[in-house]
Order: sequence, then C-alpha cells, then structure tokens
Amino acid sequence: MRRFTSFLGALFLASASFAIDLTFRINPGVILPSDSNYGTGFAGFFQADTDFMGLFTAGVEGNFAMSKPTGIEDSLTLGAFGVGLGAYYYP
Repeated sequence: MRRFTSFLGALFLASASFAIDLTFRINPGVILPSDSNYGTGFAGFFQADTDFMGLFTAGVEGNFAMSKPTGIEDSLTLGAFGVGLGAYYYP
C-alpha cells in the first residue's frame, strides 16, 4: 500500500510540473464532384488532440461525407473514425 501511495504522490507532483493541452477542431466542407453522376454534397471533419509533457500527443478523429447521386432518391454517405499517437520535439 505504501508503494501505491508513493506512486500516486510522485504522479501528482509530476503532473503539476507540466500542462496538458486539449485541442478540438471542427471543419465543415463542400463536395464538388468531377463526375456528372453526383450532385454537390457536404462533408465534415472532427479532431480532438491531447498533448502530454510537450512531447507526446494522442487523439481521435472522424469525418463524414454525403453526396446525392443524380436520378436516385438515396444519398451516398461515407464515414471514417480513427485514433492517433505521435511525438514531437521543439529545440
């Protein structure tokens, strides 16, 4: 139990020595198809990142796109989701 509380204390002191930055981005978009079979559509992109210790980054992202084919009642919807991990260094 003593090791666990020592670990928690060290973690608390270490977390007080750096800032955790949160970034949220939402980007809307427009689809301009090059084929005459599809109409103009819309798209969106979402990204959330967290920076740790000014060195590591982790986040989630997702995007979607929707376009309606000409002559069809239904629309075409595409979606994607992912996670990202990274490292960076500024001298």
